[in-house]
Amino acid sequence: MRRCICSFLIGILILVFPFSVSAFGWREVVFPPEQYTMMGDVNVDKKVNSIDALRVLQYSVSKYDMFLPGNATPEETLRYEQFQYYKTVMKLVGDVTGDGYVNSQDALHILQYAVGKRDAFENNDLSGLQDLVYPELVPTTPTDVTPTDK
Repeated sequence: MRRCICSFLIGILILVFPFSVSAFGWREVVFPPEQYTMMGDVNVDKKVNSIDALRVLQYSVSKYDMFLPGNATPEETLRYEQFQYYKTVMKLVGDVTGDGYVNSQDALHILQYAVGKRDAFENNDLSGLQDLVYPELVPTTPTDVTPTDK
C-alpha cells in the first residue's frame, strides 16, 4: 500500500513539475563538483528532500540526449559539456542504491529518507566527483587579427 501511494505521489510530481530538454534549450543548473557533499542531494540545497527524489525520477524516465553539431559555437559547446557533466553527476549522486543505475528505486529511497522511513543509503560513495572537471566557458580572444596601418 505504501509503495502504491509513493508511486502515485511521484507520478503527480512528474505531472506538476515538467522537465524538458531540447537540443540547446536545456535549463538544468549545474554546480562544481565540490558543492555536492551529500548522497542524494542532487539539487545541492544541502538537504535530501522530495525535490531531489523528483529530479532523480525525472532524470530516470527521460529519454533525452544532446547532440553537438559540427559547427557549434563556444556557448553551444559549453551547454553540451554541462549537460554531459550533469548526467555524470546524476549517476554519481543520484544512485543511492548502488546498483549502477539511476532509476525509480533511487527516487523511492530518497523519498523514504526525506520522510524519515530510511536512516541511510546503501551507497554513500561520492569519491568519483573528485575526478570531474566543471565545464566553464573560456573567453576567446582573436589571435589571427593583426593591426594594420592606414
